Amino acid sequence: MSMSDGAGDVEMRDGNENEEHTEEQKPKKVYIPGVSRPLKDNEELEYDPEAYRLFHTFETELPCLSFDVIKDELGENRENYPATCYLVGGTQAEKRKDNQLVIMRLSNMNPIEKEKEDEDSEEGQSSDEEEAEEEREKAKLPVMQAAIIPHYGDVNRVKCQNIGPTPVCAVWNEQGKVQIWNLSNSLAKINASEERNMFSTKMTDEKALYSFNGHSTSGYALGWSPLKEGALASGDSYKNIFLWQMGEGGTWVVDQRALKGHESSVEDLQWSVTEEPLLASCSTDREYIMGTRPKRLNPKRLTRND
Repeated sequence: MSMSDGAGDVEMRDGNENEEHTEEQKPKKVYIPGVSRPLKDNEELEYDPEAYRLFHTFETELPCLSFDVIKDELGENRENYPATCYLVGGTQAEKRKDNQLVIMRLSNMNPIEKEKEDEDSEEGQSSDEEEAEEEREKAKLPVMQAAIIPHYGDVNRVKCQNIGPTPVCAVWNEQGKVQIWNLSNSLAKINASEERNMFSTKMTDEKALYSFNGHSTSGYALGWSPLKEGALASGDSYKNIFLWQMGEGGTWVVDQRALKGHESSVEDLQWSVTEEPLLASCSTDREYIMGTRPKRLNPKRLTRND
């Protein structure tokens, strides 16, 4: 998993370069997937650190297909370093019983520093100065701290939303269920730790707030409404879309009459940020559909041929 801040210039490097030839170095180019030429044999991409203000890499125990950012209370439009952010990821393990929801705090993320040009001064450093320098460098290392919630089955998609002060996460899994999880305890566990090193803690007592198994198959499309609190849409690989409304006491009510219109798998769902009932969907049938939730209104369709 990588965190970056800035444009992604990438250098294409040929592994078959002949050092005996002193050809003039070619200018760096931005690699654009699907647009740039294919890589040659033994050719690799190399990121350009000058294109980033911040770049760090973190690893989870298991591969993740989906992750989302958890909104925090550290302020908007933050520009000061070291940076901190919160994420949740869903794993894809070889055995269903080994899967997890991984709630992460990535902290102490410092910007990229330019390499020191004068290395001669380092040769004259005393052992005490070297130790002090090592401690300073160690203090700049990024830290990943995680709370692990056991989850049965691969996680197809995660989508986070704050309902009031409570951070929740909608989870699509391979078992055909859509569940909503409260992340409050996991975040509190991470934030209460005074540990400055990498660590993870198991949250074995956590249970889903709500579980819906009305989809006939699994899927990937999830979307929280930014305008109506607790409103959610979920779309499956069969073509159906279900609408959720938040009820009382931390429960949800799902309309059992699926929205229809697509002919195959629903891939993504997005609610309008200005009109509360407006929902857009896209599908492998090459159609984009935008319509209001009442079924009596005809949705607008856009079809792509490629």
